[in-house]
Amino acid sequence: MAAKEEAERKLAEHSARLEKAAGEIQEISDMIRAQGLVEKEKIIEEARRAAEKMKEDSKARMDQEFKKTLNQLRTEAAGLSIEIAEEILKKSIKEKDHENMVNDFLNRMVSQN
Repeated sequence: MAAKEEAERKLAEHSARLEKAAGEIQEISDMIRAQGLVEKEKIIEEARRAAEKMKEDSKARMDQEFKKTLNQLRTEAAGLSIEIAEEILKKSIKEKDHENMVNDFLNRMVSQN
């Protein structure tokens, strides 16, 4: 009988250890799940921040490109305006008008000096 009692005692010990281990495993599993949820939220928040930064960067680049293009158009428009004005002047100013403008310019230069 002593062997049977010893076997039952060992069985009870092993069963208790097994139950304790199962409880510990459950606790670890719960802890891992909780950490996983926290990590998931952290990853989602980081992704949101990264998306917002990309959106802001894209908007800044678009604004910069718009300003650059606008300046180029203004420069081209000014150049075309000058060309058109030159053409109009060439067509409307006669040689005598030109001589008068040159003489007027020279007279002003002489009188300033």
